[in-house]
Amino acid sequence: MRSGHAGVAPDIQERTRAEDTVRWFFDQIRSVIREELMAQGQCDEWIQQRGSALGNRKHCAAVRRRLENGEDGAAIRGKRFLLTTRALSEELRRGGPPPLDLPLAKTAPIPDSDGDEAYTEIISIARGGRR
Repeated sequence: MRSGHAGVAPDIQERTRAEDTVRWFFDQIRSVIREELMAQGQCDEWIQQRGSALGNRKHCAAVRRRLENGEDGAAIRGKRFLLTTRALSEELRRGGPPPLDLPLAKTAPIPDSDGDEAYTEIISIARGGRR
């Protein structure tokens, strides 16, 4: 009697093992091809909107614009908006990084010198001052 999962027919176990082997094999081939294309400069990494240096909204807008204009380096896969590293660099040069939005820091009053020094320092730094 063969060892394996109890209640699972041996032919199903063998098919599952074969499928796992084929998936592993294709993953290995995909990795080798990707490394070769990257070495030749023909393949970029894909960057999702989360964690993008553009920020979520600008990243998604850039993907939509690039797709509408027929530019390469952009794709939408399900809920993921993707830019290649090369396209992301172009977008950063085009529009720059997202502005730092600190409305409270621009309008908050700075307390008197008797006030909280840490608060004063934080507001000063947020307004562009130095330590």
